[in-house]
Amino acid sequence: MINIIKAQILDYISSALCLAILITRIYLEHLSLKARRRRRRRNVNYKLSIYLISFSAIAVVSRTVVTHLYLQLGAASPPPQPIDNSYIVGKILVLVARVLFTLVLWLQISLMLTFYDLLVHDVKVVDWVLRVIWGLVVATLIGVVLATFLECQPFSWYWDGDHFCQRGYIQLAMQTRCNILLDVVVLIVAFPLTRLSKHTWPQKLRVYALVGLGVLCIAISITRLVQTFKDPGQYSRTIWASIQTLVAVFISNAPTIYGSINTT
Repeated sequence: MINIIKAQILDYISSALCLAILITRIYLEHLSLKARRRRRRRNVNYKLSIYLISFSAIAVVSRTVVTHLYLQLGAASPPPQPIDNSYIVGKILVLVARVLFTLVLWLQISLMLTFYDLLVHDVKVVDWVLRVIWGLVVATLIGVVLATFLECQPFSWYWDGDHFCQRGYIQLAMQTRCNILLDVVVLIVAFPLTRLSKHTWPQKLRVYALVGLGVLCIAISITRLVQTFKDPGQYSRTIWASIQTLVAVFISNAPTIYGSINTT
């Protein structure tokens, strides 16, 4: 039986590990940026990566704080009678946590795109494809955020009574499908990169690693979807979100961290 203590402990552990990975990545990116400045090389992607990593860290911390608050306010428990203001605030924070979780996932996909763009910035066809994918990232993010806040109509149904829409199945399904779609598209783009002879073997190995880990990310997304439908409680959903957050952060940053350490 999943309870509030287990959900919070796992969320704290997941967030701490995510922050450790992201802080390490930021440090290594700063070193790479300084080295490229000395060599007068293109720095746009490195600066963008640092911004995306920083936003990821902020989103991870914010989600942990919001998750702690809504669990303490009883938003994952059956509604009290009568419904008080703290429960209403908790239910609204659940929606905020879902948006922050989505933001973390989409930021990790964006990080992978910046890595690919760094490898193919001089290949016009692939560069054009990446621009289209960037547009898809923005469009799907907007779609999932809208689904998060519009699933219950009227909006007060999110806390008033025990309505089916409170479980967020439509939002969950849309989020998972869009996330898998983006992962698949990114994997499709990655395969041609392994064939480009101009890239070094360390670069190719990083691409291969991202491809393999991307498949793992898709498997985790599907598992989370299935498990959430089996156990629709908010505690279970919180735990699986924590697991997927850690996996996504690891997948999008570990190969680059490994490559940076080997080249420094």
